[in-house]
Amino acid sequence: MGIAGFWTAASMKLAGMIEASYVLPIGGLYWMANAAGAIVITPVALLLAARRFSLRGLGLGISVSAGLQLLLVLAASWLAFFGSLGSGTMGQALAYLPFPFVVWVALSRGLCGSALAVLGAVAMAVAATSMGLGPFVSDNALASIWQIEVFIAIITTSGLLIGAGSDAQRREKVLQAVAATRKAELERLKAQVNPHFLFNCLTAIHSLVRTDGKAAEEGLTSLSSLLRKSLDVAKHPLIPLGEELEIIRDALRLQKMRYEEGLEWSVAADDEAEKFRVPPMLLQPLVENAVKHGVSDGFGRVDVAAVVDRGDLLVKIRNTAPDGCDPANWGESVGLASVRARIEEACPTGSGVEFSKTPDGWIQALVRIKPVS
Repeated sequence: MGIAGFWTAASMKLAGMIEASYVLPIGGLYWMANAAGAIVITPVALLLAARRFSLRGLGLGISVSAGLQLLLVLAASWLAFFGSLGSGTMGQALAYLPFPFVVWVALSRGLCGSALAVLGAVAMAVAATSMGLGPFVSDNALASIWQIEVFIAIITTSGLLIGAGSDAQRREKVLQAVAATRKAELERLKAQVNPHFLFNCLTAIHSLVRTDGKAAEEGLTSLSSLLRKSLDVAKHPLIPLGEELEIIRDALRLQKMRYEEGLEWSVAADDEAEKFRVPPMLLQPLVENAVKHGVSDGFGRVDVAAVVDRGDLLVKIRNTAPDGCDPANWGESVGLASVRARIEEACPTGSGVEFSKTPDGWIQALVRIKPVS
């Protein structure tokens, strides 16, 4: 841009249009003119390349108010540079008449609208000045160029910066709304899981009331402790896996009372996995599902094992299953659907759960959770 500016000034000197003493100041002014033109055009070009320059981005897809705002910018620019008032002392006073309208568009329409408003105002100012019209025309060419450069710099910088700030505020509001929606969805999913979990525990105790009153009493005590723990962990979005596994152990002890010697279970995790942070009550529905499908004819086994592999938490929940049991045929129960949805909502991309049947006849749920950055 600098080379082009000074080349233009040198060409004017060679053509006899200016004196040698004017080459340096005119070359510098043309340099600034080229830079100002790039400042005006570049945001529009980038918005077009990013597919953000659209009628919907201006609000025109919703109402005509944005169109009226842009027309007011053009009308103010025409009045300032082409109108009958665009010359003399009054013209000098009205030179910046488009400025408040550009700021208005920038505040209400963001970067996309401000870029278009700035482009329209600057184009009209340059066109009028090049035709010898408007408040910036004078006998002193250097003064004319200087005034329009200052005009371009002020209206461009102000309009684009205000538009960018307006866009940032809008994005922040959108992100806050998305976060609130996700939080509400997670609370809804928790509300689905907790009654389901409580129902299974009460069912286990109910089966003991008539056959073993003492065991039923112990079961109620264990349930009370279990509920207290689950309420405590539910207050936090993420908890150490070790706390989740303690709740799972308590729940399996309750189920053990129900099935007595018919249910065998184990829960194990290495030290790194114990510290890994997960959403509370995430694994509980999978363990309940393993008990439901793993105990056949009163006998079965459930194993839970957790390790950290390459930074990811891997939890395997395995259960024995009768012949013909295929996880591919399971319906999306409340518990399993909630697990999938909560992993999608609360865990980083790449987390998930997969069901499979091993060659030795075990059913396995493999949960992978990516670390929260």
